[in-house]
Amino acid sequence: MDLLYIHPDPQMPHDTVVPMGLAGMINHARAATACEVVGRYWHEVRAGELAAAKVIAMDLHWYSSLASYCELVRRVRRVSPGTPIIAGGVTASIFARLLVRRGLADHVVVGDADFPFATLVSCLLRRGDLARIPNVVSAGGGPASRYCLTRADFDALDFMDIGWFPSLLRAARRRHAWFKRSGVLWDGFPYLNISRGCTQPCPECAGSTGNQRRIFHRARVTRSPARVARSLDLYQANPDFEAVTIHHGFLIDEEDHYVQGVLDRPRDLRVFYELYDLPSPRRLQ
Repeated sequence: MDLLYIHPDPQMPHDTVVPMGLAGMINHARAATACEVVGRYWHEVRAGELAAAKVIAMDLHWYSSLASYCELVRRVRRVSPGTPIIAGGVTASIFARLLVRRGLADHVVVGDADFPFATLVSCLLRRGDLARIPNVVSAGGGPASRYCLTRADFDALDFMDIGWFPSLLRAARRRHAWFKRSGVLWDGFPYLNISRGCTQPCPECAGSTGNQRRIFHRARVTRSPARVARSLDLYQANPDFEAVTIHHGFLIDEEDHYVQGVLDRPRDLRVFYELYDLPSPRRLQ
């Protein structure tokens, strides 16, 4: 196996809660490098898979994953000490140099990892030059340069295909089957990726305006309304999914033309919507 992705225990109530951009990043790496990728949860990955993987990647997105992440690193070092470990996510971005210095990662992709991750995986598999990859912190230092996500790149990502992570796909199917039976819906995959970042200044949130600039070195970025609308069509056509999860203030933050471009026609989808304020009555109509 070329790349083994492991999702540490995030101490979340449901196993369909994963980083929103995960599928897009992995699917781009699969397409760009033609590598074989397998996704596993922390509790199911086997020693044989750790030994067989040429590269191992883990998210350290929420700080609540840290204990599980560290235990996974110890397992990898015992079973396959020469296998490079890549970390990414908000928490990893903040503590990148500390993670590398303490041997908890060989490489950390900081900030927007969607495209630099694929370049790093390709270089590790093909023994390429790591020194010039943007957003990567390694033992030799870094990052050499900064990559910031653009709308064009955001639009190019595939956030839907999770066939490479079979247990997440099964969990998502169970979530939606339960919703059909009970009418109860909770946060989790699939996510409708609309924006990276929020318009609000909340200091404790990595998505806030100030923290987006500090961690990701850019302002808030959105996908095009046509691409978001296309994602809704694809989710509606997929029999596995009865609903989508939306984070951030889509109905509050975007201009009328953007909202109208996304909600251009009725769709038979339910929504789990986490928002920081109520949209106006006019917008809800």
